Amino acid sequence: MHARPEQFDELGRGHRRAARRQQVVDDHHQVALGQRVFVDVERARAVLQLVLDAHAAGRQLARLAHRNQGQLQVVRQRRPEKEAARLDRDDRRQLGVAVLLRERVHDLAHRLRVLEERRDVAKEDARLREVRYVANKLLEVHPERKTNACVPLSPRLALEFRQRGGFVSEQLVSENATAIKRRASDEIERRRQELIDLSLRIHATPEIAFQEHKSSAMVADFLEAQGFALERGICELDTAFRATYGSGEPRIAFVAEYDALPGVGHGCGHNIIGTAAAAAGIALKSLLPEDGGGTVLVIGTPAEEAAGGKVYMVARGAFEGLDCAMMVHPGNRNTFVAYALACLELEIEFRGKEAHAAARPEAGLNALDAMVAAFSNLGLMRQQIRDSARVHGIITEGGQAVNVIPSVTRAKLLIRSEEDEYMDEVLKPKVLACFEGAAQATGCKLTHKWGEESRYKTMRTNMALAEAYRDNVEGLGRKTVMPESKRSMGSTDMGNVSQVVPGIHPAISIAPPEVPIHTEEFREIAKSESGHAGLLDGARALAMTGIDVLLDPELRKRMKDEFAGAGGRSSDGAG
Repeated sequence: MHARPEQFDELGRGHRRAARRQQVVDDHHQVALGQRVFVDVERARAVLQLVLDAHAAGRQLARLAHRNQGQLQVVRQRRPEKEAARLDRDDRRQLGVAVLLRERVHDLAHRLRVLEERRDVAKEDARLREVRYVANKLLEVHPERKTNACVPLSPRLALEFRQRGGFVSEQLVSENATAIKRRASDEIERRRQELIDLSLRIHATPEIAFQEHKSSAMVADFLEAQGFALERGICELDTAFRATYGSGEPRIAFVAEYDALPGVGHGCGHNIIGTAAAAAGIALKSLLPEDGGGTVLVIGTPAEEAAGGKVYMVARGAFEGLDCAMMVHPGNRNTFVAYALACLELEIEFRGKEAHAAARPEAGLNALDAMVAAFSNLGLMRQQIRDSARVHGIITEGGQAVNVIPSVTRAKLLIRSEEDEYMDEVLKPKVLACFEGAAQATGCKLTHKWGEESRYKTMRTNMALAEAYRDNVEGLGRKTVMPESKRSMGSTDMGNVSQVVPGIHPAISIAPPEVPIHTEEFREIAKSESGHAGLLDGARALAMTGIDVLLDPELRKRMKDEFAGAGGRSSDGAG
């Protein structure tokens, strides 16, 4: 087909109106003769019609014009409002490609007719929204302007095809995954300014552990306004929340943080973490039907910097039933693997006996001497523990007056290890022995308390999921690197999440390599243009990885198998 000569003077292709009879010409037309394409029109019609019928497409099926009248259609497919198929001069390339691929597509059409006979198509149709919304957004036949033809699928239909296997699962779903990711990225770009504004508002309102009432509400209110169902104060934590959209599997969670550091504010960039999680959730939500096809969650987690909000939330079931949990952390390099040490708090108290430090020191038992001796023991012990282990602490109370033998001293320590087993079997007994020896040497009484209820566990990066994230973030032009060492990241309560569900904790670069986190300099970068770029790219990479999980059951299987093989327990609590 070809447009008559005077059509070249028309603007905008007539808004894709139906082809009039005088515009549909044969190969005797003087213009079309030199540019004709041999097309089996009857077979091409069948290809387009059957592919779109299989998708329950748009409720306005593309059919070749027949006397300028819309054809009658079967029940539940609805009529196209008395309008013929919208075909114009550019569409000839779509027909050419369709014919070129007809053998494989006809094989698909045969299988889809079987589905239609089983009423899968009618069932699908019953749940779709307004006619023009779906037709324009997901299932319209696009004239290709570059090289390859593509009939975009909704994530739900792409997932169904992927699960059923065959030609479509290997080619069309792959092509559509790219198109769907582009839509998610465009959604984030469209919201650029409101996302930056949210990040800056959190940054300007620093709140420390379990006091993030304003920051938590900012993120939760933003998600609720976008159509998420909100549960606030979950897991008996006032500043925790869960935002949910959709239903069914897979269940994909983005993890938000928003607490600040005492005295430093957002020197760890949690304003970026919370906003990026919300942005990724909104981008994925825009692709999902409300009733089935998958669930997206944004889980707000307080107190990462101090008490470990996720530790309590894991114990209280906040992450049960998920296929994965993801977050992205701002830093000074782009990584896709996180090594985080297990971390355990230890509180120490020595009790001795007061005495005048000059008149009768021998009558006292010096609790400060006991504490100093214990810290000396720790220094000597470090030679006999693994290089990756860490023991560090402060004396929080060392006496009240310089002329009185201190009767009470207290300290707080953190011990860290790259393996939870080494922590329990080696490090804890050695550290405690340092204090027990000091108590025996000075005659003071020792009491101690391990903070097991807030223990950070090692980060178990799910490599299948991490590699998907790596591919997506590198597709945005960011080159990733591996961490220099397994202890370079410190500790995070995301480690506890990774023990119960496949998880990742990548880093997105916003600062030069020489600028560490937890500094005033990093705090300022977290609200700069570089910080905004990290926020938007981090959100895009998370959303794209969520799409991979949504569309690719093979990826989900690799994630699950790796998680089980690493000793992870299922999200329902089974070992």
